[in-house]
Amino acid sequence: LGLHRHLKVYMYPGFQEPGSGLALGMNKAWWDRRSPADQAMIRACCAAANDAMRAEYTARDGDSLETLVREHGVELHGFPEPVFTEIAAAAEQVVADTALADDLARRIHASHTAFRSRVAPWSRLSDAAFVTARFTALGI
Repeated sequence: LGLHRHLKVYMYPGFQEPGSGLALGMNKAWWDRRSPADQAMIRACCAAANDAMRAEYTARDGDSLETLVREHGVELHGFPEPVFTEIAAAAEQVVADTALADDLARRIHASHTAFRSRVAPWSRLSDAAFVTARFTALGI
């Protein structure tokens, strides 16, 4: 898009992190008519496509970031904690307001919120801690 010609500051982390995800939508009645084997195959194909996409992003994002910084002079800056806290609060409010739309939205919101609460402690101890420790140890 050429944004680097107009915006010379890259603020992180991105709000989409830790990464994008793919989704597949279909008619439920059509899905229900598929055999268990076909449903398993579709699930496996979706998982493989999502994994390949995330692996490609992971492999290419470092090169893209280097290009932005070295070739285009873009500066990297983390969002100040108070700014990110306010953005997070606003996003939470938008999602909570959306959950008021109907019963399905409410159930999705409740499920997502409960899941996020369950996985956060482990994510801090595993993925986040490991990546931070590894890069610190390597001086990266």
